[in-house]
Amino acid sequence: MPDIAEVPILLITSLDDQSSRISGLQAGADDFVSKPYNSIELFARLQTILRLNRYRRIAEQQHELEDLNSELLTAYDKTIEGWSLALDLRDKEVEGHTNRVTEIALKFARAVGFSEQELLHIRRGALLHDVGKLGVPDSILLKPDKLTEDEWRVMRMHPVHAYQWLSSIAFLLPALEIPYCHHEKWDGTGYRAV
Repeated sequence: MPDIAEVPILLITSLDDQSSRISGLQAGADDFVSKPYNSIELFARLQTILRLNRYRRIAEQQHELEDLNSELLTAYDKTIEGWSLALDLRDKEVEGHTNRVTEIALKFARAVGFSEQELLHIRRGALLHDVGKLGVPDSILLKPDKLTEDEWRVMRMHPVHAYQWLSSIAFLLPALEIPYCHHEKWDGTGYRAV
């Protein structure tokens, strides 16, 4: 059943003065047709009103979709922030590290001219840069002493863990290189995988 707002309301009346037409339109009529009327003109006016109502409904639905998309993006970003906070809470030694890295990365990206859309992806990637550490055992991640070579091998897997966890999330693909490659160096001496 169509939405009642899309049903055209035409006033067909013998009144043809301007005041009557304005009163009818203000009361909610879509159009005003004076008697005697031409059926072809009446049909054409009905089609026009129906088309305009469809366009109005499409515009409303598009606005609703944009609002829902915005809410979804906000929920995604809040989830990413939550993951980042969970990592900081797990390792009190580096509390705030993720936010500092994110701020520096965004400052640098702005300075070299990245677009606003690219900045969103950089922000998400920076917030997630150490998310792979969730796959590193506490005995290694929180160890107060120097790590052994075997423990370093496990620690160096955190970019791979991040890649494995995040690569199936299409929304995060533009940001994925940051958590995956954040230990690479310009001279190639860093690591992204063992």
